[in-house]
Amino acid sequence: KVTQPMTAISGRPLPSASPSAGEPDPHPWRRRVLLGALFLGLTALMLRPTWHSLNRTVPDLGDPVLYIWVLSWGAHAILTQPLHLFAANIFWPHPLTLAYSDNLLVLVPLFGLVRLVGASWALALNLVMLALLVGSQASTYLLAHWLTGRRDAAVLAAIAFTFSSFLFVHFGHTQLLLFGLFPLCFYLLFRTLEERSLRWSTLLGAANVAMLMGALYYAAIYAVCVLVIIGGWLLLHHRDLSRRLVHCLVVAGAITLLAVPTLVPYARLNQERALGPRSGLRPADLITVTPGSVLYPGLDHAAKKRGGRTEHTFFPGFSTALLALVGVGALVVSRRRRVVDRLPPDRAPVTPAAAADQTRVERNPDDPIAPGRREYVWLLIAAAGASVVLALGPQVHGITMPFRWFHDHLPGFKNLRAISRLAMPAMLTGALLAGVGFSWLTRRLRATMAALVAVGVAAFMLLEFAGPVHRVVLPTDQATLAVYHELARRPQGAVVELPVAGSISPPHEWPFVEAPRMVYGTIDWHDRVNGYSGSAPDDYLSNVVSFNSFPSPRALATARRLKLRYVVLHTGPFAGYPQYTNTRAEAIVAALPKDATAKRYGNSWLIDLGAPRR
Repeated sequence: KVTQPMTAISGRPLPSASPSAGEPDPHPWRRRVLLGALFLGLTALMLRPTWHSLNRTVPDLGDPVLYIWVLSWGAHAILTQPLHLFAANIFWPHPLTLAYSDNLLVLVPLFGLVRLVGASWALALNLVMLALLVGSQASTYLLAHWLTGRRDAAVLAAIAFTFSSFLFVHFGHTQLLLFGLFPLCFYLLFRTLEERSLRWSTLLGAANVAMLMGALYYAAIYAVCVLVIIGGWLLLHHRDLSRRLVHCLVVAGAITLLAVPTLVPYARLNQERALGPRSGLRPADLITVTPGSVLYPGLDHAAKKRGGRTEHTFFPGFSTALLALVGVGALVVSRRRRVVDRLPPDRAPVTPAAAADQTRVERNPDDPIAPGRREYVWLLIAAAGASVVLALGPQVHGITMPFRWFHDHLPGFKNLRAISRLAMPAMLTGALLAGVGFSWLTRRLRATMAALVAVGVAAFMLLEFAGPVHRVVLPTDQATLAVYHELARRPQGAVVELPVAGSISPPHEWPFVEAPRMVYGTIDWHDRVNGYSGSAPDDYLSNVVSFNSFPSPRALATARRLKLRYVVLHTGPFAGYPQYTNTRAEAIVAALPKDATAKRYGNSWLIDLGAPRR
């Protein structure tokens, strides 16, 4: 066949419309190793971990510790009771208690493997989080390079998306660090639409399963984005819809259905969380910088005054925003020219992939998008627009927004409270457009000069996002864990740990006290009345009030009703919150029923009320 010569920009060979065409990479594995080392180095630069911080500390004693428990329970249940995975050992005697939080099943194998080789709870969680950030950079790079054909632009897009201020304000929310699944899933979806190959559709289905078994917020908005992208593609290519493509999409959908059993418990629990008046995305969120921002202390101070910072930090970086605006302009003004080499009718290709292989595209030097990929950028922009509209929340200035309908009518949206999180596809699209803008601005530079400019831009991006990384030690001393090791030797029985913390306790006590207890409870695996998550069963607060009066008649009656066997009395402060004093604990022990026994282990008393009557 006869093909047109490929155009080169800055000495770089440009890809053709066919993904398999173009100059082969002589050292693909060397390049991948170097990129992996780069992404790991960038992660280390931004987080600055030490062995002590990895092995002993976590971002805080609340949600990060909750997800240590989630991952620990998942690894334990899969090996011991896979059919009762969601019957976790908190909020006794309620069923499906794992469904009060994201199940993170996609991360369980990695976490379980690290724990299996003897790593501490903190080290296993920290390694998982580091892996997620490296994976986010890799998947964003993959998508950006496929769209632009430029490695330098792809690296910048990976930095802009992975290390935005959203990361640092949500660093303790392990499930939200799964944002790297967005570029991976979109990349696989685009490859499926373009190549109509069972290979890509199978990988897409597997990635969809990972998304659904990760973060519920992301799964909900990802489903909307997929519908927008496929719908937009069909509008552009309705005449190109082939039986092969339908077959590929059916295969991807069938594999995706494998994740449905992990979503059923959430539907059965049927939680509906109240919508906060300020839960949606706000304009000021785009200038809410990383807490303790190195470069923008003034914006940091202003953000503190606005409040509600955790769910309203979406600063993309001024450099990213400027490059993204350039990228949009470049998309509008640049043009491309397709040159199609037609074969004789008797040699016409019989498959879309073969047809694509007969097509070469001469790239316009002013076009920042790889040949044949422009429509996918616009489809991403459309999906980003949908995510922003939904992220605005149920109402804006008295006007009812689409999210209200989604919340009222679609499964998966009822239990979403922090609605601003739905804007993550827009954050990704902004980062990709920044890569497009950089590609256009440096289109006529030599490769060496373009690389130097990319290094400078990357350094400024990282400086825009930089801030302090706060960590606290997760206590694992013998005095703290002694009572849990003793429980592991005792017969099975439900436990209540006192004093119980709840949402009516002093500010922040509930997560910082109960989440560590949940992790310590993975030593013995007894069921607990205690628990912590984004919400709790309806009777949890009444149980808090009742048990905190132990050993009053009301508390003992509640213990009998719930068929409890063990009571743990904690003494001394924990996470800065007071527990029982030694005097108070000894008074409780002295007032126990005659058939109860008690003994002190470390900082705690273990009370055995006897086997409950059937």
